[in-house]
Amino acid sequence: MSENINIVLQKMIERKASEFSLEKEKRPHTGSIISIFLEEWHLFAWLEHPLVPTLEIQCSISVKGDFVRAVWFPHPTMLTPETRTDFTHFANEANLELHSGGRFWCNDEMDFAYEIVLTKEMIEKCEAEAARLFFDVPYSSYQDFHIPLSMLKKGVWRSDTAIRYIRELRSKGFVDNSDYDIW
Repeated sequence: MSENINIVLQKMIERKASEFSLEKEKRPHTGSIISIFLEEWHLFAWLEHPLVPTLEIQCSISVKGDFVRAVWFPHPTMLTPETRTDFTHFANEANLELHSGGRFWCNDEMDFAYEIVLTKEMIEKCEAEAARLFFDVPYSSYQDFHIPLSMLKKGVWRSDTAIRYIRELRSKGFVDNSDYDIW
């Protein structure tokens, strides 16, 4: 990693961690850490909502070659074999309006995650846009998805209800939770 991109990323992470009250930890690169991928930074936050349980979201940022990858995911995992199809349908709906270059996905390990990969060059030349794509888009998406994700996890909703909820939120800017029997 060039010194310039390291400085840009470090400043971006410091600024966004402060803005979103993210806890941050720098991961050492030792042979004892087992991970899906080697990460440079790990951040986490807890989203609160009075109608559903707290949602812990984590972000792992890694650098490989000319690319920087950010993956945002709830912890612990939310999917079960029974709810995986509903989460997959919800992820597909979530991707329809992203327009960010990132995407939501579900995998065999029962993760529901948002992933985006940007080039180092793009980050250096368009730092504000890179920060928006790495932090603002996924964080605000998880805030919007907090209720649907919680309801899907509990098996209270199927994907059609979660999708109807998020479509209403997108079109009106708000949702009357009593229409969904959660108020």
